[in-house]
Amino acid sequence: IMELAGIKDILTKSIRSNNAISVARATIDALQRLKNPEKVSKDRGKEKEMIWQ
Repeated sequence: IMELAGIKDILTKSIRSNNAISVARATIDALQRLKNPEKVSKDRGKEKEMIWQ
């Protein structure tokens, strides 16, 4: 899943479940919840540079 998302070098750890379907669903859920720097800075009311130092 991570390679399909364009992420080339990543280290992961699965806690509790070793079921491949559960891990895949959790990975997709986490990727969908990611926010871009503009969204985070707007939500926090700060400049983007202050968020990503």
